Amino acid sequence: MESLEEPDLAGSGSGKAYRINSAGSLAQDHSNPDVLWLCALAILAVGILLQARIALTGGWVPAGDDAYWSMMARSVFSSHPPLLGSSSSGGSVNESALHHLGPLGFYLLAPFVSLLGGIGVAIGSAVVNASCAVVASLAVRIGVGRRAGWLVISASALLAFAMGSELLIDPWNPYLATFPLWCAFCCCWAVLRGSAWWGVPGVIAASISLQTHLSFVPHAGLAIVVLLVGSAWACTRTMPKPHAPQWSRWLPLWTAVMAGLLLSLPVLIQQFLVSGTGNVTTVLLTRGAPGPTIGFESGMRVMSQVFDPTNWMPGGWFPQVIEPGRLASVWVIVGALAVLLMIGVLALQSDSRSAIGPLIALLGLLLGILVAMGLPVRLFGIPMALVRWAWPVALFAIVVALDAIGNIVAGRRMSEERVGDPGLLVASPDAPLALRWSGLAVVVLLSLANLMPRDEGSGSATEYRTAVIETLANAGPRLARLDQPFIAVTSHPLAYQATAALMEFLDQRGVSFALGDPVVLRQAGTYRSADGSESATVVLAGGSAALTPPAIGFERISSTHPLSPGELGWFFDQRKSVEERLPAFIKSETNLGRDLSETRWATLLCSEDFRWFHDSIRFERSVIGAHKRERLCALNEKIEFGAVAVDVGPPP
Repeated sequence: MESLEEPDLAGSGSGKAYRINSAGSLAQDHSNPDVLWLCALAILAVGILLQARIALTGGWVPAGDDAYWSMMARSVFSSHPPLLGSSSSGGSVNESALHHLGPLGFYLLAPFVSLLGGIGVAIGSAVVNASCAVVASLAVRIGVGRRAGWLVISASALLAFAMGSELLIDPWNPYLATFPLWCAFCCCWAVLRGSAWWGVPGVIAASISLQTHLSFVPHAGLAIVVLLVGSAWACTRTMPKPHAPQWSRWLPLWTAVMAGLLLSLPVLIQQFLVSGTGNVTTVLLTRGAPGPTIGFESGMRVMSQVFDPTNWMPGGWFPQVIEPGRLASVWVIVGALAVLLMIGVLALQSDSRSAIGPLIALLGLLLGILVAMGLPVRLFGIPMALVRWAWPVALFAIVVALDAIGNIVAGRRMSEERVGDPGLLVASPDAPLALRWSGLAVVVLLSLANLMPRDEGSGSATEYRTAVIETLANAGPRLARLDQPFIAVTSHPLAYQATAALMEFLDQRGVSFALGDPVVLRQAGTYRSADGSESATVVLAGGSAALTPPAIGFERISSTHPLSPGELGWFFDQRKSVEERLPAFIKSETNLGRDLSETRWATLLCSEDFRWFHDSIRFERSVIGAHKRERLCALNEKIEFGAVAVDVGPPP
């Protein structure tokens, strides 16, 4: 095919190659790929996939919510394929059987779990995240331009770094939905620039995000609408190939529509063909959690918080609850909106297409403010698991703003970089050599930094892992010999993690079990409800409860605690002394200004509440000295995070 070389209009020293396509017009020749960009793309993908290797060698086990994901993914190939997403915590607050919209995440992870067992959810999650990062980068690189492609690949590496090694392999809903939303927005950008076929992977990614977590529904829904409308618009501007039927120009749109319908099939079956109220109806009728919402100002501050660079550093994702008073100023998001609006207006003067990215980002931020305004206040703060969608939305806004600024500074009209029919060719502004090398450096450095294991609050928490693994090793084989045990679920964090891991352990070995808790039944499958055939009751106790003798009629078959016999003896002696002395001291302190009579000793001595007695010589003389208190609290923390007891008793 004949090739031409574009003259160097911008004085950058790098022209572009063009070829004559089958339609007889000029099209840009991508036959000479950018080696640096391909290296960056490979490093980005491998860096995320290597997190699965860390899971394989680091003793990762599916516990807590991750264990439920493993069980439900395994059930895809069983006689009970899931039609619902995982149970929503919002449903528990509202006392309704509320689920996330769909089980698409289970179906994506099912092959990995089927082949590799429970750890398959970690490997599958890494594959999903790596795939979304690669597709997002390719979509923008091909559909928008080289400079934008470098910005997106660098931003993908930053998003992976912000999540950290543990979250990239964690199937928990707010984490598994994050990269797909980022991918969907990037595909929106490419589609609206005329590349209709990117609507297909965009709809797939948006469907993952839409079905996985309810908090992502507004933005994922917006992405799907933009993708379909953009694909339709791009199809109208595309001329069919010679001798091809007229309808062939609409093939990208119909493929995207069919992909979305196919992925939504379980949702539609559950909504319209299963008896009872459909989950979509339940979601629409649920007006949110009871109690106050954070309101307009705090909603603005939540969106401002995402633009704070510290939230992209290690530890930025960890807080599960953030107090509104500690969030960033509302002027941060106001400034971001103003900048996007100004860039969009300036871009319109150059070329309408260069304003498309800022327009999508502006809509995303405005929608984010509306969603954030309705966030419920829980535990005196904002549950940050409900705003993980804000990270890809903010990152997209930054990327499109930088690309638009690059277009404005370069002084290029997008029409000057198009030749032939504008419906056949999308402009592709070149990337300066400095941007290419700096982008590669960013991807390399962030990917290498992310290889260090880092737990940002994953479902299979690192702090509980040793105790869970030891519990499974000690109690798992004995419980696997039971026929249809009834498993009681407790609220202690470690006991809950170990209980879910134990259920996954039994499920992987084909051992059936029964459950009684309605919330857990919604997570692990309602077909596991008790039916009278249970052979025994299994109870797991965590923390200090694991140190107490089993209930009457129960046998303790396993006990795990992280203290030596000497440490345990000292702990019991000091705890007994504190429990005897503390009530009398509290009663004698009439000037505390608060009621501490019902406070547990560890909550009082080992938390911020201890500031009431700080530097109190009388407290040290009457209750416990400073050095002993610090040691007692340290041992108590080890017990709470590492002590588990497994008791087996008669059937319920």
